[in-house]
Amino acid sequence: VDNKGNFSWSKMAAVKASGNANARIYPNPAHDYILISGVSGTAYIFDATGRQVLVKEVAAGSDTKIGIQQLANGIYFVRVNNYQFKFIKR
Repeated sequence: VDNKGNFSWSKMAAVKASGNANARIYPNPAHDYILISGVSGTAYIFDATGRQVLVKEVAAGSDTKIGIQQLANGIYFVRVNNYQFKFIKR
């Protein structure tokens, strides 16, 4: 709507998502380990304050198991390339 009260419709455009819909982290909540699948690269794990607490390579084409026994209970964030995940350690 413009300042004279006139309006017009915008053109519609299709948007294709480029992400991997199969990327996931499980189990969540977790106790001893997490599994990351659907992505590959370096996984950086951060605690709720933003402090990096673990780094692990994630292999393509398989589930990568990351031990988290040494982490305190709480919320953690995982970044692998452009993907971000959140999990809870109990």
